[in-house]
Amino acid sequence: DWEGLGSSTVVPYWSVLVHTGPYWSVLAHTGLYRFILVRTGLYWSAPAALGAVGGLQGLRERYPLALPPNSSGPCGRPRPDAFHLLRDPGSGDLPWPGLLLGLGIISAWYWCTDQVIVQRCLAGRSLTHVRAGCVVCGYLKVLPMFLMVLPGMAARVLFPEVVGCADPQGCSRACGSALSCSNVAYPRLVLSLLPPGLRGLMLAVVLAALMSSLASIFASAGALFTLDVFQKLRPGAGPRQLLLAGR
Repeated sequence: DWEGLGSSTVVPYWSVLVHTGPYWSVLAHTGLYRFILVRTGLYWSAPAALGAVGGLQGLRERYPLALPPNSSGPCGRPRPDAFHLLRDPGSGDLPWPGLLLGLGIISAWYWCTDQVIVQRCLAGRSLTHVRAGCVVCGYLKVLPMFLMVLPGMAARVLFPEVVGCADPQGCSRACGSALSCSNVAYPRLVLSLLPPGLRGLMLAVVLAALMSSLASIFASAGALFTLDVFQKLRPGAGPRQLLLAGR
């Protein structure tokens, strides 16, 4: 039960993290360690997944044939344009005008104005450090295509009856969810392809990724509450009171 494991493990850890300080120093250092841990785990799992399907060429050949059992009609079948980034504006599930225009606006909002992301720039040592960090992160955003997207497609090839389930009954039997079983693709890859030692590493990677998201969200919420609400209610609050309110 991945959800139960995550809640029982992350909540106590986060409580300790929040109530120890200095808070921003802890957040910055643990974020760096989590980044290294997550990337290390992905560098092991992605080649294993692609190797199991015969590399990129094998993935291109086998992905269109990854049909769920007892499938009828187009429902649940892999899309013929799955390997195309710019898809037909009429029949594509992600038309290229929306990709270039709509996603560009959404990406600018998230990466340039969302407090969860911007707070890391505001905590930078100097403007030069912030600019350099943004450039490095821009290059690193290319990696998820090879470390996450392609292994996910490989999981569809290796486990079509689970990852590719096409109806609510089949999905419920496969993973207990009537909507989709895509969330079990990565755990299936880890448990099926990696040796026991690396399985433990990947479990740590999953928890580290969850902690990274929670750390960003809670830090953002604490900063917004402290500066936009608490400070307005208590204009004379000192640094210690603001720190306690943020925590």
